[in-house]
Amino acid sequence: MKKGALILGGVLLLIVVLIFIVRFAGGWAEDGWICVNGEWVKHGNPASPMPESGCGNAGTPATSFSAMGNLVKDNPGLTPGTWYLVYEKPGNPAAAAALSFDASSSCTLSGRVFPCTEASFTAGDRVTVDGIENGGVVNVVSLIDESSTKALSSCPEWVNCMPGPDVGTRCIIPPGCENITQKAY
Repeated sequence: MKKGALILGGVLLLIVVLIFIVRFAGGWAEDGWICVNGEWVKHGNPASPMPESGCGNAGTPATSFSAMGNLVKDNPGLTPGTWYLVYEKPGNPAAAAALSFDASSSCTLSGRVFPCTEASFTAGDRVTVDGIENGGVVNVVSLIDESSTKALSSCPEWVNCMPGPDVGTRCIIPPGCENITQKAY
């Protein structure tokens, strides 16, 4: 009986010591950012700001802004020469966000994907914008027009690129699905 109690006590002590070592040796991050379903989630009280990339698809920046609305330009009260997305959000049925485009901004218009810096927009176009908001300006990561959104909803989430005799025929991303469908290896 005494021998069994000593063994049980030793095992419990060993478990407590292992938990202590893992906890304080950095095995469990208490304060940091955790990638959950492709989005950064605050855990504890991190000292650093939220990362802008590295969560989800490699090289794809995390987005802090996602909305569907209409494009406007040169409307009264807005900065002349700047494209804006007018959209609805709770308590503000006509919110407006200035849009900023750079070389990495991807636009899908009429089913064609190309850099937004080469895009021609029309005031009133219905689009979905994903980007990084900073001070009321959204640096656009992707902009997709409504007709493309409907067409792209039929895109598969992934295609099978595992080695096999038919890999050449099944490892093809359907046209227009380049920014949606991923290759699985």
